Amino acid sequence: MREAYRLDMARMSYRLFGKLQDCITDENITEATRESLMEIYFIVIEQSLKSTHEELNILIFSWMQEAIEALDQKKLLSENLGEEIINIIIDKITQTGMNEDVREYLLEMISGWSIQFEEGNPQNFVLINKQIRVLLINGLHSVGLFSLETLNIALLKNISNDLGWMLINALQQDYPEVQLLLDSVIDLYRKSVIFGVAFNIRIYLLTLFTTVGAFCQTDSKYNPTGDAVISFLKEIPHDMIDLAIDVRKNDYDGWDNDEFGNIKNGVAILKGKLAT
Repeated sequence: MREAYRLDMARMSYRLFGKLQDCITDENITEATRESLMEIYFIVIEQSLKSTHEELNILIFSWMQEAIEALDQKKLLSENLGEEIINIIIDKITQTGMNEDVREYLLEMISGWSIQFEEGNPQNFVLINKQIRVLLINGLHSVGLFSLETLNIALLKNISNDLGWMLINALQQDYPEVQLLLDSVIDLYRKSVIFGVAFNIRIYLLTLFTTVGAFCQTDSKYNPTGDAVISFLKEIPHDMIDLAIDVRKNDYDGWDNDEFGNIKNGVAILKGKLAT
């Protein structure tokens, strides 16, 4: 399989990975066998670091994602395997020289597990396990630091966006990792200043805080987080905060619904509290 992938033997790779997927999702195999089979996916991730076969890369990773999510739905994904998946993918995302399309795909895959609820399967292997949730959050923070070290602005923006949605989701679902997420994004913003990230990118990063801060004004149960966001934003010049709010103005118009409450009113309340 490694050689078929390395040599871009697409037809052979498709057949082999199709059979692998059938084996991994077979309910009759042992957990140890399944973990051994999953190692083949991890080998291919390593192979993709130097691969320029973008279509084959994405196809193989989509199959890997399907296999993981099929196992999850069948309740066949052990805690050990779940942790290994997160650890290995984070490790690959933070390797230099990786194909950027592959890096983006892997990041979207693992962050999506914490913010998406599939109909009929609302609690996936990340959401039901506190240890894996914390592992993922810390892993994404590591990706954010990697993006700052390598000045990978596209990756930094993606991480900021992912962590922001995870934070709102954690608030809505009352997960205890709210503070960990907030600490993570505050740390990344402060380090972005130290690293000398461009002004426009820092404004983008600030939109996370103005959005979360406004959302927290829509319900009193979010007050502790809202107060923490306001305390942080008071460190930031007012003109930068105003600009960040203005950048997201059109989004607030589209989000004014049951899912986000009256977020436009939340923006007004936030601005009032910041002015005092």
